[in-house]
Amino acid sequence: MAYKHVVNFREKFVYPIKETVNWYPGHMSTGIRKMQQKLKSVDCILEVHDARIPFSGRNYNFHNLLTAIKPHIMILNKMDLSELSYKSQILEKFKTENINNVIFTNCKNQNDEGIKRVSFSLFLLNIKIFICFKSNYTIMIIGIPNVGKSSVINALRNRYLHKDKATAVGSMPGITRSVLEKIKICERSLSENGDQYFKFHIHTHTIKEGLIDTDILADYLLFILNKHRNFSYMHYLGLEEPCDDIRIVLLKTAINLKATFIFKTSDGQKILKPNLKAAADYFLKGFRKGEFGRMLLDEDML
Repeated sequence: MAYKHVVNFREKFVYPIKETVNWYPGHMSTGIRKMQQKLKSVDCILEVHDARIPFSGRNYNFHNLLTAIKPHIMILNKMDLSELSYKSQILEKFKTENINNVIFTNCKNQNDEGIKRVSFSLFLLNIKIFICFKSNYTIMIIGIPNVGKSSVINALRNRYLHKDKATAVGSMPGITRSVLEKIKICERSLSENGDQYFKFHIHTHTIKEGLIDTDILADYLLFILNKHRNFSYMHYLGLEEPCDDIRIVLLKTAINLKATFIFKTSDGQKILKPNLKAAADYFLKGFRKGEFGRMLLDEDML
């Protein structure tokens, strides 16, 4: 969205100063180990990631501990929300990591060509396994929360069996927990890798309660949108002009949403205050739903 009004936007995002980030519940740290224990019974690994953060969202331990050992297909899901003009550059960067079988998918589309390519790749694998006299084969689907693992499972199930959804689909992490444990993606500190940390968390709901405030994530999203001169958030939040101050953005958004909470003063009086957390959640939800158009947050990593 073009806008002629001159605003001095930030050129750099200042991250909160924190020690090493331990944002994940304890059980996440055991996920890779549990998957390693199942590798003997696995014929192929489908690694699923969000096409908007094809690099920031990856756990690089996947390759060394899992995908280098078994046949591997990289699936970049939610391609309908990603800026695909960088597609060839993304593929080239994966090639430098010896990852050549990369497929973009949009599981919302039942006729998605990407899912057809995944199916064909699995068909070729099935031929190889048949030659080895195996009657069936097992696929392990891995990936961080909220990238569409359930959607990929259901799309393949629908294509092969013409049946309804096998697993629940939702934006909250852990929906496919019965299939796969959640995986920790980073052990580095915020100061060392803050950009990757924030990119990941504005895409998902995996952040541990109380570790970092939602309004800080919303501020990072505002910084990213303004950096790319993407002012589509104005219409979504009900703003009259672009703004680089998250406090003003959230206050006006809360007022527009009529989002309030009751605050009790020291003398016992009850007053209504704008709910800035609800406004921040609404802002982040809009991004996750694709309200601000196609975006690639890992452009600087190409």
